[in-house]
Amino acid sequence: MVNDSDGSADRRQPDMRVSPRNERPGEEGMNASKPKKIPRLDAVIEAVKDLDPNLDPDRDEAVFSTAVVLVAAVTRIGTDVAALANFTGYTREFIAGISDRMHRAGMWDEHGYPAARHWFAPDSVGVFWADVLVALGWAEALPDGGGEFAYRAIVERPD
Repeated sequence: MVNDSDGSADRRQPDMRVSPRNERPGEEGMNASKPKKIPRLDAVIEAVKDLDPNLDPDRDEAVFSTAVVLVAAVTRIGTDVAALANFTGYTREFIAGISDRMHRAGMWDEHGYPAARHWFAPDSVGVFWADVLVALGWAEALPDGGGEFAYRAIVERPD
């Protein structure tokens, strides 16, 4: 609520103040007093399996693990390397490589993973997997100037 000059609450207008994590009204910023709910790792893993039921975590370990990191990064875990390593159990070196590539692509920044908002558009599962390819270093993301990205395969992949 926004208080009027007399101190009474104006119930017609939402609170548009920016929260410490730069969230939009209606998201975390308006519920800042609620305790943070950290997802369970098994729920993140199941979410990745739901995105591609044919992906074999053993055969496609790098792709699967990278997808787990990206899904964890859009949750309350965020993009901090140590926090992601602690949550996922993957090495800091593995997470740091993902972090470096995502930062260089402009997909991660000091506020987290703002580029992930495009995952939630209709028919956007392919965009998630394109982000995984960027995180692996197999594709590059080219900003279009409007907050979205075009993707291009990298011929010489860093394996």
